Amino acid sequence: MGEYGLRLLLATLCGALLGAERSFRRKDAGVRTHSILSLATCLFMLLSKYAFFGAQGGADPTMIACQIVMGINFMGAGIIFRSGQIISHGLTTAAGIWATAAIGMACGCGMKLLACLFTLMIFGLHLLIQRFNIGGTAYTPREMKITVENTPEMWEVLRQMQQHYQIQILSLRCKRKAEGNTVKLILQVQLLRAIPMEDIIHLMDAHKEFKEFSI
Repeated sequence: MGEYGLRLLLATLCGALLGAERSFRRKDAGVRTHSILSLATCLFMLLSKYAFFGAQGGADPTMIACQIVMGINFMGAGIIFRSGQIISHGLTTAAGIWATAAIGMACGCGMKLLACLFTLMIFGLHLLIQRFNIGGTAYTPREMKITVENTPEMWEVLRQMQQHYQIQILSLRCKRKAEGNTVKLILQVQLLRAIPMEDIIHLMDAHKEFKEFSI
């Protein structure tokens, strides 16, 4: 029981480490989700490998393992959200859930060093992507909504903003508001540079023509 308990504890700690990073980034699946998932998959692997070892005909450790992979696929699909034809968010979280399940399975099989190394690799990859704004965060399409007065000056401000933050527009919808000379822009964009909240506040303070700005 001591060895099994150690594997369960290690799986929980590895899952919690990845979940802590996700919680810090304010993502959907955090410490509890990753910890429970890694712990549960570890237990499933222990059951698959050892619980039925004395059964007639021997045990097949791949039976439960295959079902784990299939179950995680359904769980990951439920995390991914779409906006029209574009996946808006959830891909990284779903991939992290999938990786956490693999860590739990490795712990259950007794591959503790491999599980620790894989955990550190995933954790380091998350930090690297966030630090240098590369990968999914930089290139995943996002929805941007802007409500602004329809004047040539404001279109020039928007053009300068697009160039400054390297905003690539994938699609654009424009709605004219009933009140005044106001339009609402709904854009699907890719951001190669993050737009700080302070810049948005400063932009709206400097140009009262901005009525709404969300991303």
